[in-house]
Amino acid sequence: LNSAFSRQMIAMVQQEQGETWDTQLQQLIHDGTQKIDDRLRALDLMLLFGTPIELADLEQLAGDREPRLRAKAAYLMGVQNDAALTEKLSTLLTDPDANVRRLACDAVTRGEYAVSAAAVVKLLGDERRFVAHAARRAIERQAVDSWKTLCLQSDNMREYLLGATALMIQAPSRDHALEVIRNGEDFLAGFVTDDDLVDLLRVFELAVSLGGLQRGDVPQLSAALAEEFPAGDQRINRELARLIGYFHESAALPRMLEYLQGDASDTDKLQIALHLRYVFDGWQTTDRLAWLRYLDRAQLLEGGNSMIGYLENVRRDFCKTMSKADRAAVLQEATKMPGAA
Repeated sequence: LNSAFSRQMIAMVQQEQGETWDTQLQQLIHDGTQKIDDRLRALDLMLLFGTPIELADLEQLAGDREPRLRAKAAYLMGVQNDAALTEKLSTLLTDPDANVRRLACDAVTRGEYAVSAAAVVKLLGDERRFVAHAARRAIERQAVDSWKTLCLQSDNMREYLLGATALMIQAPSRDHALEVIRNGEDFLAGFVTDDDLVDLLRVFELAVSLGGLQRGDVPQLSAALAEEFPAGDQRINRELARLIGYFHESAALPRMLEYLQGDASDTDKLQIALHLRYVFDGWQTTDRLAWLRYLDRAQLLEGGNSMIGYLENVRRDFCKTMSKADRAAVLQEATKMPGAA
């Protein structure tokens, strides 16, 4: 069907068949005893060479026992964009086949169907990530007030996470960011799997960034994140370090410095060290010396051509925040840390 030669040959066969062409295709499409591949090919032939498919045919195909045909029907509903198909499309959102659910969400997005927001929100928690992603794209095209509360106050964490992401994409604002944070703090206080915690922290990052929030706006969150460090999962530690650095949260400073002396990988340690420079308060002179010693060791690690220069710039910026007493202490150990001196 994708080559000019094939289409030319099909057109010739269609001309030979005359008025029976559409009838034969219709019969083959709806004949459940035929092979599914043949039925799908007949449907494609009708779309390309036959009369436009009727809404009644689409509704019938949406109830077929073959999931591949139901999926095709869902796709075509997005192309047709007819409000009369809304009810049938809504039933496909709850289809047992994941691909059908995904294509139904895509149809809602493409055709801007006014389906129930609750039905789409439920799919945000679908175990198949590609379905949940399609559902998120679908609710982004609907009015925020129709789904915001359903997502942010949901007991299902996946519904909250994807709903909060959709909210900050479609309608970023300070008020929405605060709503996302307040509801997310409830999940943070309970048991959260490592994978979900990584996503939760990234949602927090999205909210504080797009909402322009600072530490004073969400002091409880800043303190709670400091308590979470370090975690057993390095992905979590990286996201925590980003937020701790953003909030300039000093409560985690001792544990982050201790982390640099632990057995984590060099890459993970470097990530933590680089975010530590954004923590401006709570430093003792011994803390600053320990951080500078680590940075000297980090310059010996393998990296790109610009890595050493980048670390030198980081150290220079860090030294600008030091007091005279701290600088004097560095000079006393100039032979041990010549770069900092």
